[in-house]
Amino acid sequence: MEKAFKESAGKTVDVVVEQEVPGVTPEMFYWWLRGPISTHYKLWYPEAHLSITLEFPPGGGPPISIIEEYVGAYYTLFRFLPQEEAGSVIMLTSDNKPMGKLVHIAEPSPKGMKLRSTFTFPAKTPAAFRDSMYGHCITEMQDLPRFLPGLYKQKAK
Repeated sequence: MEKAFKESAGKTVDVVVEQEVPGVTPEMFYWWLRGPISTHYKLWYPEAHLSITLEFPPGGGPPISIIEEYVGAYYTLFRFLPQEEAGSVIMLTSDNKPMGKLVHIAEPSPKGMKLRSTFTFPAKTPAAFRDSMYGHCITEMQDLPRFLPGLYKQKAK
């Protein structure tokens, strides 16, 4: 990803995933992203999600989430800086330069929520990785109904 970032000269490409997630409401989803994800990450898509740690920048500021996971066959180490907008993070290089973005927008639906996830990657990100990210996003979001409603009921109220 960092090589693609350097070669892309600021140009980007989006991967957009739209899906229905039954049994999960936007309230549950945003609650999950704002807190429990850092302590319960391995509950979510355990076949691909390996670890999450927090790095606290010197001088303060929001912590950076360092996420280890498999995106298809790709071992990936993401560095995410949360934004004030719920469901939005900046992807960082290893030296904390912005190189992409991820935005999740959840809306209520009769079955649970309609979710639109937009990944903005450096333009030179290989198409095979982008395709794997698309499939990874569908699988991980469809895993939320397995555990999130119960966890939300137990911990959020």
